[in-house]
Amino acid sequence: MLALSKSIGNPLNEASSLCNIGLIYSDKGKLDDALNYYQQTLAINKALGNPLIQASALNNIGNVYKRTGKLDLALNCCQQALIIFKTIGAGIQVRKTEISIKEINQKKLQKNRVNTYLGYKHLHAFES
Repeated sequence: MLALSKSIGNPLNEASSLCNIGLIYSDKGKLDDALNYYQQTLAINKALGNPLIQASALNNIGNVYKRTGKLDLALNCCQQALIIFKTIGAGIQVRKTEISIKEINQKKLQKNRVNTYLGYKHLHAFES
């Protein structure tokens, strides 16, 4: 489908195929490959001016970053998606994205607590 969409110059179907391929790679845990396909989907939908799919692609990219521990990048992508979803009135996607943002912030908080604890423990190891 992807090759056909490219050959006939149908960027909307091409972007849809790229997103689907990204989902498959994501499900298989091949996150670098998934990210590549999602980024291609995003670029095409930006060029087409398709905000719903653009925001969905940003959300997918954010989820890959979340799974790989790149929490600042994940948060940035999801916040961009949230703005677009709110602008176009995509209520369900707004709620799902708000949940993703909450999860990312919770992971960031956990990570900060662990780093603080390890730093505290490391400091006191030298006092003994």
